[in-house]
Amino acid sequence: MIQTKENITKYKVFYRRTNITNQNLEMQESADALYRENYSPSEILIMNENGVSANTTIENRPQLKRLIQMIMKDQIDLIYVYDRSRLFRNFYLFNDFLLLCKKHNVNIFYTSTGNGYQQETHCTFLDNLFIKD
Repeated sequence: MIQTKENITKYKVFYRRTNITNQNLEMQESADALYRENYSPSEILIMNENGVSANTTIENRPQLKRLIQMIMKDQIDLIYVYDRSRLFRNFYLFNDFLLLCKKHNVNIFYTSTGNGYQQETHCTFLDNLFIKD
């Protein structure tokens, strides 16, 4: 975690989601393992949502709701996520989320290798160009 001038702790979040309860998060955990090694446990916040559809409301996604609240409080520095579909499938909701992250200086880093890029660009055209829904 990073201590800022305002004395606010900022975390590196590892966000994972599956949409079916009998799926597991192992693939996503494996993809972000290399990145977790770069931080001390006190810097890391793991948020897992198992058995939750990306198409449900944010109210029905407690970890995503918590993530958004923490972003708004400037408590997040960086989000690691397998790919965009783990956050949102809806193009417009994802763009709103990108704008929120940009406003609060939160970077998103994709851990999957098949999407052709790793770092979120905060350019909605480029970021959505590579999305496979």
